[in-house]
Parts: sequence; C-alpha cells; structure tokens
Amino acid sequence: MKLLEVYLVFLSIMVTVPLFPSDGVDNTVVVSYDCMGQKSVITVGDVREDLAGIAYYQKMILESTDNLKSGFTEQILIPRLMEWEIAASGLTNTPEFKNKFAAKKDYIYYTLLREYGNDIINSLLTNGKFLFAGASHILFSVPETVQVAGHLIKLSPEKFAEKSLKQEAAAKESLEVLKKSKDLENDFAEMAKKLSGDTLSGENGGDLGYFSEYTMVKEFSDAVFGMKTKGLVPHPVKTKFGWHIIYVTLPPALMNYRDVEQKMGEAVNGIWQAVGNGLKNANLAVYFSIDYKSSEILAGGNTYTLKTLPPWMKLMDIWGEPYTWEKCRKIIDIFVPGFSSNMTLISFGEQTGNCGEFMYFAQKALTDGADKSPGFQAKYKKQLQDVLTEQCADEFHDAFHEKAAKMVTPADVLKYYQEHKKMGKYVEIKKDIKGDFIMNKKTGKPEMETIPFEKASNAIADELIYQNQKNIYTEWKNNAMKNYHVEFSEKGLEVLFDAVKKDLGDKLK
Repeated sequence: MKLLEVYLVFLSIMVTVPLFPSDGVDNTVVVSYDCMGQKSVITVGDVREDLAGIAYYQKMILESTDNLKSGFTEQILIPRLMEWEIAASGLTNTPEFKNKFAAKKDYIYYTLLREYGNDIINSLLTNGKFLFAGASHILFSVPETVQVAGHLIKLSPEKFAEKSLKQEAAAKESLEVLKKSKDLENDFAEMAKKLSGDTLSGENGGDLGYFSEYTMVKEFSDAVFGMKTKGLVPHPVKTKFGWHIIYVTLPPALMNYRDVEQKMGEAVNGIWQAVGNGLKNANLAVYFSIDYKSSEILAGGNTYTLKTLPPWMKLMDIWGEPYTWEKCRKIIDIFVPGFSSNMTLISFGEQTGNCGEFMYFAQKALTDGADKSPGFQAKYKKQLQDVLTEQCADEFHDAFHEKAAKMVTPADVLKYYQEHKKMGKYVEIKKDIKGDFIMNKKTGKPEMETIPFEKASNAIADELIYQNQKNIYTEWKNNAMKNYHVEFSEKGLEVLFDAVKKDLGDKLK
C-alpha cells in the first residue's frame, strides 16, 4: 500500500493545461469511479483537450453522445483503470519499468523544448527587428587553386599569400580612384562590371541588394553594418573570397518583416528566409569535420577515429552553450536508441548534424528559460502523465497477449485450417517461377490452388491469439467497470459533447 500511496501523491501533482479557454463547464463531472477505496471523478476540464484531439481524427465520436461515451471509455477511462491496477501491483516500481519511463521522460522533455524554442524563434522572426542595409561590392578574388593543363592545382601557401598581396594592392588602388570620383555611383558600377570577380553582381554594377546582418560572411557584414551613413567603406575588406571594395548604398537600419515588405514587396519572403538561415548560422557554430576517405574526424586541431574521439571534445556551440561529444551523444541516444552501440562514421555525421539542427531550437528555449515557465511545466507534467498511462496500458495489453498466446495450441491452428479450408478460404492464384499469374488457356481465368498449411499457420495462429485477446480484454473491462463502480453522468456526457464540438468548430468539417 505504501507504493500506491506514493503513486497517488505523484498523480495529485499532475495538472492539465486547457488548450481552449474555460467557458464555465470544466468542473462538470462526466464519470465517477472507486479505486482502492478512493473516490475519483473525471470532469469536462480533465479530458476536454484530449478528447478534442481524438475527435479531430475520429470524427465519428461526435456523431452522438453514445459514440462519445464509447470513445471516451476505450481511449481515456480504461487506460486510467489499467494504470491503477499496474501501480497497485508494484510493476511501476521495477527497474525495467522505471528505465523505460525515464527514456520516454527525456524524449518528452527535449521534444517540448524544441517546440517552445521553435515558437520563440518564429516569434522573433515575425515580430523582431533586425539590422538591414544595402550595398554594392567589387571583388578582387583570391582563389586557392589555378587551372593548369585542364587540372585544378592548389596554390602553395607562399603563392597564395603572394596572390593575396597583389589583389589587396589592386583593391587599394581602385578604392583610391573611387574616393576621388565625382560620380561615385556610375563610376563604381562601371568598375564592378569590368573588374569584379563576382560576375553575377558585377553585371548589375556590383549591387547585392538589400540584406540583413546575418546574410553575408562576418568580415563583410561587420564592415557594412559598421557604417553609419551611405558611402564607401574606407578600406578594402578581406574575406575567404578575396578582397572587397564595398559601397554602402542604404545605411543600416533596424527593420521588421513588415518594414522590409513595404520596401521589397514579394521579395521579402526570400530575404526573410535568409534572415532565418543567417540567425541560425550566427548561433550554431560547428567545430568538427569528417574525412570519409581516411575515416577520420578533425576536431580541435587534431584527428581522431570514432573510438578515440574524446568525450570532452567540443563539437559545436549553440546559442553560446558548448556541446561536447558526450553531450551530443546523450541527446542522440534519446531519439535514436542504440546509436552509441551501433555507430558508424556515416551515422555519426548524420546524427550529430541532426542534433545541432534539433538543439538549435531546444537550446533557445533553455537559454530563454522557457522550461521554467508555468506553462511549460504544466504541459510537461501533463505529457508525462499521458505517457505513464500509455505505458501502463501497454503492459496490460502485453499481458493479455501473452495469456492469449498460451491458449492457442498447434491442434487449434490445424483444426481452424481444416474447417476453413472446406469453406474455400485458403486458395490463391497460381504463379509461375517468375511470379506471374498462371491463366487457364481454355477459360481465360486464373488457375487457383490451395494454400498449404505451413504457409497459412502463422497467420491463423495470430488470428486465434487476437480473438482470445479480444475476449480476455472484454471480460476484464466488464469486470473492471463493475469492480470500480464506474458511473457516467448523462448530463456530464452531454456537456462534454457540446464542449468538444464547440472547441473543434470548423475543424470538424
């Protein structure tokens, strides 16, 4: 009884968060029952949200109050009664049950974090303001390779440095010419068309359009958004592409989605997608790479194999939070059970990438403290309760299945086959060795043959087990409804029926 008392305390802290606003009917009792001498009730508010979710996919539940009662009994009430019995039996206190529930607990927690983080970032992108600017550039590119006899040859560090110095000097010289221009816009555009290594923008006079602070590479972005007014950036800017002369055509300004939409029209969607991608790039930094040819992982300036990669090695930063290999692996194992024990270099690359994408949203929720909010905590507890109930019900059905399977003998299977064979049940179209149907040349119809017992026996056994399990369940359910003194309130059912229909509204059409 001590275990049950602890369990009841656990249940008492489980609360629900109504998805729909209260309309004064949530306290209406739908059903009452007795468990271990304790009187319990289920109100409209307790199940309104859950039943709405069920009815959205199973609309027949809302065809009548009888259908509602049936659906409510099978999908909400019976699992709760099963939960009581499983808890009272002590099964919930076994290591196996606890470990299974702990794994689901972590799954729920991180999934909920991801959901909240996604909402936070969407709200930030929808309502937040970001720095935008317009600029043109002339690129004096410094490629790391040259083409020799139709082959790309990588430049030596010395040759690359020499090339970079020459391009820097050319950029400085061109910038000085532009600084003296009396018609900067036209002269800049003409120079871009003639000299820019970025041929795409060069054709448009170097114009890069309107972009956010997250769109360009950091060095370029820092230079543009460091300007206060329209004009030339006073010095060439070096990036991985080479040296840039930059002309800021629209000074940086804080703008939201609607501000940009007014300026750019339908182009705002592409621009805002770049903002979202840029926001992610700015807050999700990856510090490792994989060489699949050599089966090595490059991290922290060293190379490792899967076996030698240190657990403390930092693989990424997400919203300023370091993620080590150990931390990433623990998160991946929650969603991909057995990942650590069956890991390959390919799965390592795929799943660490997935971890970064997933935790980009989840970590934002953590960073903002969303997991500490009353709404999060209430939703988390509600989902934990749902999973606990589901796990208990699964244990019950597994026990039913095990009992049903023991009731089926080989003789039962053979008898079932022989009886139904006489009725013409076990026949199929003949096939040749290629798998094509064999047709009767005279009648033009497919030729039939009897399915052998060996081929049909497994399916028959499954069918008999299912029938037994269904009978066992029905008997248990009928007894449980009596033993727990389950009493439905007709008024409560009607109120619940109306409330769920109201909540779903047009979604029922």
